[in-house]
Amino acid sequence: YGEEKPPLRDDPFLEKSQCWNAMRSTGFFVAFVVALLIISLNFRPGHKESLDRALQSEESAVRWLNDLLDVQHRGLNAISFAIACLTLAGVLGWAMFTAYG
Repeated sequence: YGEEKPPLRDDPFLEKSQCWNAMRSTGFFVAFVVALLIISLNFRPGHKESLDRALQSEESAVRWLNDLLDVQHRGLNAISFAIACLTLAGVLGWAMFTAYG
């Protein structure tokens, strides 16, 4: 692992490269979680309003947005779905990592 290896030389480019890789991985993770939240808000049970009717008037657009964001339940289903997906990914990663040992 990268943490266990001693540095070969004092190279500032190596430190910047490691920092950039860490920030890139964090960015991909955040994008993945946001995508999960968007997917779970759109494809959840009980989503009644459609986008076709939302474009007719401002009132219907506000009603569609409130239904999409699940204002009544504060997005509980979307957050639960994201947590379930991340837990599944973690368990699968843990199983794959420990399967060889």
